[in-house]
Amino acid sequence: MRVISKTSAKPERAPDPRPARTRAAIIAAIERLSERGAELSVSSVVVEAGLSRSSFYSQFNDIGDVAVQLIREHYEQAPAPEDAGSAVKHLLVEFDAHRHLYSAVLGNSAVVAAEWAVCEIIANTWQPLLQEVVPSHIRPEFAARFLASGALAIIVGWLRSEKPASIDLIADQLVEMLPAWA
Repeated sequence: MRVISKTSAKPERAPDPRPARTRAAIIAAIERLSERGAELSVSSVVVEAGLSRSSFYSQFNDIGDVAVQLIREHYEQAPAPEDAGSAVKHLLVEFDAHRHLYSAVLGNSAVVAAEWAVCEIIANTWQPLLQEVVPSHIRPEFAARFLASGALAIIVGWLRSEKPASIDLIADQLVEMLPAWA
């Protein structure tokens, strides 16, 4: 009679690399289209990436979702900012790295959900910085959303500018506009 040990488990399978390759192909296609100044749409991205629409939609809901996921991943992988100046500069560097994608998505009335999601990501990142300094009569989450939405409005204008100012100038201006308690 053969005894099967209860402690023996099936060997763990390696994660499927295909979703990561598909995501990388989509982001690379967006970057190539961006370099050429081409229109960003699901159709143009899948053609450029050599993928099917179903492959795109298996990873993202729409073009706005690509932007939201990129900014979310950027914040998840980066260390928490120590102060308002480093938080603003950190954000601007990411937006500048994917300027065409963000300028195509943010401020576009067709992708309001993406803009709101990006605003929430920024606010959630900044809220811990404000927790200790916000006046007691103001809720830190409200202050974070208010500041994030104002900063995002400035950033969208900067992204869409034909002659954008330097990251340092925009970061300095955004920090200067912060309330004295921030």
